[in-house]
Amino acid sequence: MGMSGTLPDHVTQLGPYHLKRLLGAGAFADVYEAVHTTSGHPFALKVFTPIGAEAGFVRELAVSFAHHHPNLVETHDLGYGAHPFLALHLARGGTLRARMAQGRLQPQALRHVVLEVGRGLHALHERGIVHGDVKPENVLFDEDGDFAQARVADYGASCVRGTAQRAGSPAYGTPETNGGLSTFAQDNYALALVAFEAITGTRSIKDSFANVTDHDVRGLESRVLGKLRRALAVSPRLRFPSTVALVHALDQALAGPHELARVSLDNDNRTRRCLASGAFAVRRGDKVEIRDAYGLREHIAFGPVLDLAISLSTPTSSVVHGGSTLWVNGQAFASNLEATSRTGPCTIRRFAGDAIAVVDADRRTLRSFPANRYWARVDEPLRALFSVFTTQGDIVLGIPESGTSVYLISDREKITRAPVPRGVSRMHMSLHDAIIEDKSGARTTLVSEAPIEGSFEGTFRKEERL
Repeated sequence: MGMSGTLPDHVTQLGPYHLKRLLGAGAFADVYEAVHTTSGHPFALKVFTPIGAEAGFVRELAVSFAHHHPNLVETHDLGYGAHPFLALHLARGGTLRARMAQGRLQPQALRHVVLEVGRGLHALHERGIVHGDVKPENVLFDEDGDFAQARVADYGASCVRGTAQRAGSPAYGTPETNGGLSTFAQDNYALALVAFEAITGTRSIKDSFANVTDHDVRGLESRVLGKLRRALAVSPRLRFPSTVALVHALDQALAGPHELARVSLDNDNRTRRCLASGAFAVRRGDKVEIRDAYGLREHIAFGPVLDLAISLSTPTSSVVHGGSTLWVNGQAFASNLEATSRTGPCTIRRFAGDAIAVVDADRRTLRSFPANRYWARVDEPLRALFSVFTTQGDIVLGIPESGTSVYLISDREKITRAPVPRGVSRMHMSLHDAIIEDKSGARTTLVSEAPIEGSFEGTFRKEERL
């Protein structure tokens, strides 16, 4: 097998892995497509050079083996000896750099990439890890397509926040040095610069964007450039304070005009619209169908449906509550709701990418799926769940059976209860805002970080109403 790279041509097997072809070569490691000879499963085998084995093998192993997340490339196995290697998840969709070489990304494709990469970086930051080398070459896709799952790769420059910085790619480095200490701001700045390059075709940000016009970004509204201008400010104090805040700002700026919903609590709760994509899910007999602009997409569940949610731009794309069974991405989980229950609240969190559902008989306890772990508990039985994405992360809105209040719930059981004495009648929502309307017609803003523009009336055709 003739393959370039640091391995001799006669080396076709490393441990239980048969090497098929060279995917990429670098100063510290080469990456091969490989197949496990026993299971037949494909992997990306990262084989370290003598220099890389000393400098990055243990460091990369520590991050990729210990931190599991849908938007991070994970290690499944490792090997020592003359050619130390890591067996990684094989992403067949190529790199973001390869996609950018084909032309500027369309707004919704860019939005998806920022959301996916942001999730991965946030997962590292929550564990105190700075990636240190965010660039298009280190963003991989599981498959072809604008909305394929993206993963952050290559942890050779990663380190613990506050420790000495590792050598990453200077082209995506921050203007400041921070005394040589690593900060999360490195990753956030690099992500913003990747987004800027993806829509303008250049990394040049000289003269404070003076040479970049709306025409340069194919008609993107000026607010997108405004968000990127802030994210790439020379002074760290002027930038967004966190990965969540940065991703939220770009997600909101890139939002489409259809991302509004008028939700009546008396409507059939077995039809839901994905605001980000325009697709919708609807119950048809004993099946649930997801439909998009091209027609039928897939069937996702069978039997009775109490509630459902879809989000085609998150790791959890669908959740269907059938009472005794909860279906998450087609995987079944047992539910303890009483057989006579008329409600089975569930929703999907846009940034966290998981499903939140009630599966206990008292309908007060919420669990996160597909991990099936306890998430939060409220004081009253819940009738409905919704979710919005804010600068602080996702907020789940829980409406109890009484309808006289709304619970606002975020991670770590941060729960606020907003009283609605006259009872909740409708919810006016986007992906980032929520307004309640009580039975007298009065409206109260629950979550809003920017004015909600446009009319909610007529947002859905009759068959698509929530």
